[in-house]
Amino acid sequence: MKNTLCFLLLAAVIGCSGSGATPQTELKPPQWAELDALSSESVRSMMMGAEMGDWNAVKTEAASPEFKAIVDAFASTDVPEEFATDARKRAKDDAAKKFQALIEAGGGKGSIEDTYQAAQESLAAVRAADPVE
Repeated sequence: MKNTLCFLLLAAVIGCSGSGATPQTELKPPQWAELDALSSESVRSMMMGAEMGDWNAVKTEAASPEFKAIVDAFASTDVPEEFATDARKRAKDDAAKKFQALIEAGGGKGSIEDTYQAAQESLAAVRAADPVE
C-alpha cells in the first residue's frame, strides 16, 4: 500500500504521458553578457558584503563607477530574441530600475539593504526560466 501511494504521488508530480498528451515546453534559462555581469566577479564583493551583513561594503560597491557601467549596460541592452518573452522583458525593465535605485542608494539616497534585496529579487525574476516554444 505504501509503495502504491508513493508511486501515485510520484506519477502526479512528474506527470504521465498517455495517448493524446502534448509534449512539454522546453524550459531554457536566459543568458546574455549584460545579465551575467550582474552576478560576475565584478560584483562579487558586493554580494559577499550583503551575505555578511556588511551594508557599508555594499554601499561602497553600489556607488562605484564600475558597478554603474555594468548596470547601464544591462539597462541599455534588449533581451536576446531567443529568451525574449513579454514577462521577461517587463522583468528586465523592472530590474534595470531597481539596480539604478541601488546605485542611488549607494550614493546615500534610500536604504541600501532594502534596495539591494529588491534588486536581487528583480534579477531572479529575469533569470526565471520561462516556457520557450
